[in-house]
Amino acid sequence: MDPIEKLAAAADIAHGIIAHVPADRWSSQSPCSEWDVRAVANHVIGGAMVISACVSGHEIDLGPLAGDLGGADPAGVFRAAADEALAAFNADPSVLGRTVKMPFGEYQGAEVATLFTQDFFGHAWDIAKGSGQSTDIAPAMAEAMLADLHGYITADLRTPGMYDAEKPASADAPMADRMAAFMGRQV
Repeated sequence: MDPIEKLAAAADIAHGIIAHVPADRWSSQSPCSEWDVRAVANHVIGGAMVISACVSGHEIDLGPLAGDLGGADPAGVFRAAADEALAAFNADPSVLGRTVKMPFGEYQGAEVATLFTQDFFGHAWDIAKGSGQSTDIAPAMAEAMLADLHGYITADLRTPGMYDAEKPASADAPMADRMAAFMGRQV
């Protein structure tokens, strides 16, 4: 799978999980200590909006992305934002080999797709866990992401707000749980 296909798969997974959050669980604590389930959904919605703007060559004001982006239909808003992000990549796939200016630095387009694949999938796990859904999510994709994360998460990224210290997960835990534990989530 190329980076755009992986991003699309992660977006589909996140959308499915956001769409199944029970109405009474949006304010439940997520595994991200500073965010409830709705805040995590807002984060992935905002991430998709950032991709769309930056991959298209525009700058984005992050201020408006700090509020409740999902409103009454977080799944629908995420789906629309993710579709726009994917459309930005698909409009010119050569962007994968070019530098994209993001609010947090400059990255090759393929790196942007990979970072947000990790973000969408990892936070889909957070939303599932916080909202009481199964965390046994896309085992093959979780296994591939875990392998990638072993090469990506360095000691300097193991800081609050990025990746906490690796947490324990049993060898028979679902692959997505093992991935989340490696990312510093309590499973």
